[in-house]
Amino acid sequence: SPTIGAGAQLKVPQETQFLLGKIDGGKQQEEQYVLLLPLVDQLFRSAIYGTDANGGLELRLESGDPSLGARVVPGAMYVAAGSDPFELIESSFAFVSDYLGSFNTRKTKRPHTPKSADVFGWCTWDAFYSQVNPKGVEEGLEAFRR
Repeated sequence: SPTIGAGAQLKVPQETQFLLGKIDGGKQQEEQYVLLLPLVDQLFRSAIYGTDANGGLELRLESGDPSLGARVVPGAMYVAAGSDPFELIESSFAFVSDYLGSFNTRKTKRPHTPKSADVFGWCTWDAFYSQVNPKGVEEGLEAFRR
């Protein structure tokens, strides 16, 4: 669930998939925000984990294959900063969409996507949790045609 406020950095949950934080630059500087977005590629998926009560963060990668390992995974996380949090989110997701080529942003969705997807989207994890199966995904996608 979203966490906001001065102590939010102390409560980063396991498997965090998106983190937007405000950088305290002092009174002399314009407000700045940082966006951390763990990525999923063909071999690895990554997630942010809060590590302790002092606001420590850890990026964890997994492949699901115990025999697959790597010392360097260049596309594990996207990091960006900016002064407008809304523009930062929009431009970051547009960049990651182009980089990964695995999803479209709201602005680039195909015209026949149902209007409800413009606001809510559709995610197999949200729809099925750990019970994702090919038949359910096909039925969910077929619902978009109706």
